[in-house]
Amino acid sequence: MKEFIRYLKSNEWNVELYEKPLTDEKVKSALSRYPFVSGNYLEFLKTVKRCINKDETVCTEIKFLQKKNKIMSS
Repeated sequence: MKEFIRYLKSNEWNVELYEKPLTDEKVKSALSRYPFVSGNYLEFLKTVKRCINKDETVCTEIKFLQKKNKIMSS
């Protein structure tokens, strides 16, 4: 994971990490609609708070996924 984060940063990605990694429960709850997500990606989501490319077109954040799930399940 550390190598991948270094790779992102060296390729002009703005990467913000959580102070403490998220729990499995919190990540799995946010991704409950997506049971096919691999363990490596779960580790990424537990560690990385935001990951935005130089054009600011790609972003990942657990809070966003949780809100999206609530909207879609309503």
